[in-house]
Amino acid sequence: PSFFLLCASAGALAQSPAAPTCADLRLVPAVRECTAVDVLPIGASGLVIPHVKDAETEFIVQDLSDTLKERNVAIDEHDAPSILFFRVDSEAGAHFLKSHQLQFDPAMNDEGYVIAPAGVRSVAVIAKTTAGLFYGAQTVKQLIRGTGKDTVLLAPTIRDWPAMAHRGLSDDWSRGPLPNMDFLKREIRTLAAYKLNIFSPYFEHTFAYASSPVAAFRSEERRVGKECRSRWSPY
Repeated sequence: PSFFLLCASAGALAQSPAAPTCADLRLVPAVRECTAVDVLPIGASGLVIPHVKDAETEFIVQDLSDTLKERNVAIDEHDAPSILFFRVDSEAGAHFLKSHQLQFDPAMNDEGYVIAPAGVRSVAVIAKTTAGLFYGAQTVKQLIRGTGKDTVLLAPTIRDWPAMAHRGLSDDWSRGPLPNMDFLKREIRTLAAYKLNIFSPYFEHTFAYASSPVAAFRSEERRVGKECRSRWSPY
């Protein structure tokens, strides 16, 4: 009997995963500051994303919701773990920062954000600007781990802001296959998800010109520009 109990106990210990650490997150790009990581089970219950109903926050929540649905995480409106969005200058945001003893430094004002557990079933994203909330939401996407009943939301305490104001990619359209609009939209959304904010296409002879130095793909150019602006990427 003693041998059986010892083996059973050893098996139970072997099946208990170690609590994740900040190093285990492997976020891209790496965040400035991270402390202890909580784990919020999601499973089949999905997530709730209550938020202020303004156009900018609606865009951020829709972008996050679309990504979660692609990963088969349900977006519920009832009893489920929640992701909260607060502005620093709102009453709720100021109270959250104070009660959790979190500083929002001047360097964080333009694009910085805070992520922290809010109770046992919620995570809060706090920022001063819409860009900060957007980048916080991109980090949340990377904090969803697992699939099906094993899906969890990792809830670290993070303070993050960019080291460089301009973070971009130059894409050469003059060599190799030409991208179509669906590919370009996916490319821009992927760049924005990793917090790049400049997309610079390069081309020479690829597009036809009609007696002026204005490229003949003006409608496509406008569509690319619109997609960039919607993702907070200057174009």
